[in-house]
Amino acid sequence: MTAREYLDILHVAERLKDTPRHCTTSKRRVESVAEHSWRISLMAFLLKDVFPEADINKVVSMCLIHDLGECFTGDIPTFLKTNSDRETEDSLLTQWVKSLPKEVAERMLALYAEMDEQTTLEAKLYKSLDKLEALIQHNESPIDTWSANEYDLNKTYAFDTVTFSSWLTSLRKEILQDTLDKSNKKNKKQGHRPLFSLMVIFFIVTIVTIVTIGIIVTIPYYIVSSIPSHPSSTSRHVASKSPVYHGSATSPGLSV
Repeated sequence: MTAREYLDILHVAERLKDTPRHCTTSKRRVESVAEHSWRISLMAFLLKDVFPEADINKVVSMCLIHDLGECFTGDIPTFLKTNSDRETEDSLLTQWVKSLPKEVAERMLALYAEMDEQTTLEAKLYKSLDKLEALIQHNESPIDTWSANEYDLNKTYAFDTVTFSSWLTSLRKEILQDTLDKSNKKNKKQGHRPLFSLMVIFFIVTIVTIVTIGIIVTIPYYIVSSIPSHPSSTSRHVASKSPVYHGSATSPGLSV
């Protein structure tokens, strides 16, 4: 393999960095196929001591290349993917792999054949990790990003795939518990919403009532205080006509 052929392979694989998957990350960013492939490879690497009888390096290799066909078709969620979609993806992938340097092509084709047959421990491990990683990512993503069918799918998906291993079955049960905890937490929040809404409505009505009473009480005060308090013109006129008597020596009817 020449340096140029090596780069050409990497340029095609780079497409997976921009190929979105159905799920989001914990911070609501849509994950890429490359990120999914990286984490199942990490999952395989971590199982070396759990499955000492397995060729973990081969499992990691399977995980790294398992979604390269999506460089040409994009990702289609498992519950929407048809047999026709799979055939198209496999055909385009095979054409590309066969165009690669012979030693690389032969190694990849052999791995893909083993992965499809699902008879070896390594192939079963790869397939299990592929499905389990998707479940783990859904549990990590905000639950309001789930599609309607995923509430049930997350409870049942991949149990049949991991039956060959008691350890993977226990892992699947732990993932299920995380799913149930997430769903229950959501249900509790929804249960609190009606009570919270009633409390908000009560608070608003109380405030409006207090303000209304305050307005009703203060309006008469402002009306009364706006009326002038001066004496009437009639009173002033009568007062000016009234006689005033002053006592004196010449005043008739008075004796000195």
